Amino acid sequence: MHPICPLGRCLSVTQQTPPRIIEKHRLSLAKQRARTRLADKPGADFLLRQIGDDLSLRLSVVQRAFEKVLLIAPSHAALVEPVKEKAVGELHYLDEQHMHDDTLDTNGRDFDLIVSVGQLHLIDDVPGMLTQMRMLLRPDGLMLACVPGAATLNSVRTAWIDAEATMTGGVASRFMPLFDVRSSGALLQRAGYALPVIDSEEIDVSYRDVRSIFADLRSMAGGNVLLLGQGHSIKRAVWNEFNQKVDETRDQDGKLRATFELIWMSGWAPSADQPTPLEPGSAQVSLTKILKSS
Repeated sequence: MHPICPLGRCLSVTQQTPPRIIEKHRLSLAKQRARTRLADKPGADFLLRQIGDDLSLRLSVVQRAFEKVLLIAPSHAALVEPVKEKAVGELHYLDEQHMHDDTLDTNGRDFDLIVSVGQLHLIDDVPGMLTQMRMLLRPDGLMLACVPGAATLNSVRTAWIDAEATMTGGVASRFMPLFDVRSSGALLQRAGYALPVIDSEEIDVSYRDVRSIFADLRSMAGGNVLLLGQGHSIKRAVWNEFNQKVDETRDQDGKLRATFELIWMSGWAPSADQPTPLEPGSAQVSLTKILKSS
């Protein structure tokens, strides 16, 4: 199963056979080119730096030390340093070369912290990957992941879909699978995590034109790497119609507003000493009485 939301819809988390949707070779090339673009374009790593700040804050509120840590993320200091600060023992690292493999290549298991950034939306079998990470955790170990949410570039994607449908009568597969809060929570539960928590954050960015948006996406390896996206060339008429629709969304200052949504997922490997919710109806004090007395 993969929570595909290119048109604002998600597949059911009960689907049994995971479809193969990512072209690994194209993804590898996109990551190689992204590293070069990031080096040549200062500021294009703004999302990675924002994720790094959020990651540092989230780890800082966890009142425990982590002795064996696995980081699955791009090789960027903003992501590596917060995890280094929290790790008091071994730090194992899967970077761009192996972070999107279907099987996690780790020596041994029993990590007490696994951090995944920029990985899960580029994996064919998301529940399987989440289950792998949970099985690599020791009891009461923490998994923390950040993925792009379904609100990411929603206005741009909608404009493209409308333009292509208008000019060609159909829509090719061009957009990466995205997550929403509800499907993310269901995925964690399906993978067997205890105490799952999901939250999201939206970041609004101003752009001069749509080409600048695409340039930043390429710098983050955010291009089309879908198997079904191959062989669909872009017609000039579609591009012109798309630009016209995008221009209609400009603000009064003439800027294009692009939204990037970050969804954070956290869950713990089950442990006997974890807190558990009370059974429904077992409360000894009425909430109504508390509210009336306050």
